[in-house]
Amino acid sequence: MLYQIINLDIERGTRKRIHGLIFAFILIIILIVGGMVFKSPLSGKKVLANSSGSFFSDTQPPQFLYEFNGSNQKFKSPLAVTTSTEGKIFVADTGHSQIQVLSASGKWEKDLGRGSLSYPTGLAYFEQKLYVCDPQAQKIFVYQENGEELPTLLEHQKLILKDGKPGQVIRPSNIQVSSDHLFYITDIANQCVVVLDQQGKILKSFGSSGTADGQFNYPNALFIDKDNKIYVSDSNNARLQIFNSEGEFLTKITGSNGKLGAMTLPRGVAVNDQGQIYVVDVFSNSVRVYDETGYELWVLGGMGSNQGQFNFPNGICIDNKGLIYITDRENNRIQVFGYK
Repeated sequence: MLYQIINLDIERGTRKRIHGLIFAFILIIILIVGGMVFKSPLSGKKVLANSSGSFFSDTQPPQFLYEFNGSNQKFKSPLAVTTSTEGKIFVADTGHSQIQVLSASGKWEKDLGRGSLSYPTGLAYFEQKLYVCDPQAQKIFVYQENGEELPTLLEHQKLILKDGKPGQVIRPSNIQVSSDHLFYITDIANQCVVVLDQQGKILKSFGSSGTADGQFNYPNALFIDKDNKIYVSDSNNARLQIFNSEGEFLTKITGSNGKLGAMTLPRGVAVNDQGQIYVVDVFSNSVRVYDETGYELWVLGGMGSNQGQFNFPNGICIDNKGLIYITDRENNRIQVFGYK
């Protein structure tokens, strides 16, 4: 009898352990499945930070954050914007023939180039200096951050064409600096991209007037990415052309398969660290964003004067925090997009 009672207790204990194991197993399954189904408030947004601390997303477009319009003197037809590594903001206040220098918060600090500049259209910040393209003056001006004007990088210089014949005087529209510290400029007079060393000596050029791959019709702006690929907005051919560091044509983006159809008048271009390509498209009053294959990810903006809308946008830059600055020409302001 005692043996039966002991044996019964053992069986009951065994059953309890088995039931406990079954319950634990079921609970684990529920937690796993629940984890797959449940989504936190941030899931789906996939807003990430890269190693440099800049924010981006591969599933959601950036949102309007804030705007500024020049606190000392209101902007008039701003065409270009760039930032320094320290966070200063430089705006080509083209309608006033000057550059406005702002703090990271958009507070006015000083003006540059008043009395010297005619029609500033392109900016680059490099080694504590600001380089300003002025196609009307046919010069590239150089300024110290304290406002001191330095000797020009380029001034009234004719381009020698590939056939050895003299071309027209270079009219620089935009400027970028490569990782090997060379200056690349878009030349709207000779319909090409010109490469200069740090003393302003012309090293080479690529492109010519035309509609074929590698040719241009008003190459307005350009951008050089971390791999030294060169993106050129071929404005009047309504496309973005991409070249390697030697100036050899790689591919083009027309936007024809996108939400708004083909690009209308591409101007400013910028590429973030993830390879997402931002192109300002003037006549659609938008910024179109593509992946590295040319697939359209999303479209920012639309015609209007409300926050997040544009009226003839033109220039763009992305700072080291991933903030996207866009010149909204006819609304006389800079709009900033990013991730909250």
